[in-house]
Amino acid sequence: MSKLKKLKQIANKFDDEQGEPIQKEKVLNAFSGVIGKFSKKEIIVDPELRSFIPPLSEEERLLLENSIREEGLREDLILWKDERGHVLVDGHNRYSIIQKIQAEGNEIDYGITILDEGKYPNFESVKDWMIINQLGRRNLTDAQRSYLRGLRYEREKGNHGGNRKSSSKIWDLPENNHSKKEKTHEKLAKEYSVSKNTILGDADFAKGLEKIGMVNPTLKKEILAGETKVNKSALQKVGKYEGMAQMKIEKPEDIKSFLTKVKPKRNKTFVPKKDEVFKLTKARAIKVLEKMDFDDKKSIENLQSIVD
Repeated sequence: MSKLKKLKQIANKFDDEQGEPIQKEKVLNAFSGVIGKFSKKEIIVDPELRSFIPPLSEEERLLLENSIREEGLREDLILWKDERGHVLVDGHNRYSIIQKIQAEGNEIDYGITILDEGKYPNFESVKDWMIINQLGRRNLTDAQRSYLRGLRYEREKGNHGGNRKSSSKIWDLPENNHSKKEKTHEKLAKEYSVSKNTILGDADFAKGLEKIGMVNPTLKKEILAGETKVNKSALQKVGKYEGMAQMKIEKPEDIKSFLTKVKPKRNKTFVPKKDEVFKLTKARAIKVLEKMDFDDKKSIENLQSIVD
């Protein structure tokens, strides 16, 4: 139950006890005004945190919007306070719909919950909370679940928790020793009931999507929303690619073109056949012998006859 609904209950109780409907209306207006003022002025949408939220399909968004218009918000928006103000960490899709409805001149009742600063002391710990919280959603697609598991693995394989610098990207985190990496993907595989290789594949998938998101955020959203189909193995290959200088992704077909362009060339080292090896060895032996300072040239002829 949202905080505003609780306040309404208090107002209704006040009305029942006092028998003064006009007072109840004043109480509700005051409560709504305070929360509305807070939400409009202080809720900050951080772009990096927003990128962790799997986008809704058009159908899902329409259903959510209709629900909010008819019933308001069933769950509080979750915020985290830092030096900038109150940052939104859960409820991004709902909040964007609220803003749309409010822009039409209508008000939507909703509550807020503030994350405990003691448990989540910095920006990195909030990111971890967001990813794990999103993984708890039941309506995730396979691609969204894979992406979030990959993000979590990449963040946990280095330093666990909130000790990382906020500026680090998931592909910039330091590699840890082999035993640490195994421990992380084994732990996550057990937690999510998948194989260890699935977690490692999720990591490449997440890195690929993040890299595409750096050059084409819209395409990344479309892929995660299921509106644009891209082969998962292709995205994993992008994730394994070191560097981004050559990336210019405007449409899905560009991903395949990019991978073809940066595909490692096969080793074309010449490997001679068995009889060719013998001929090469014989020729080299003769050249070496010819360079030797023999007084008797007959010795060279004898050696050559033996090789032949």
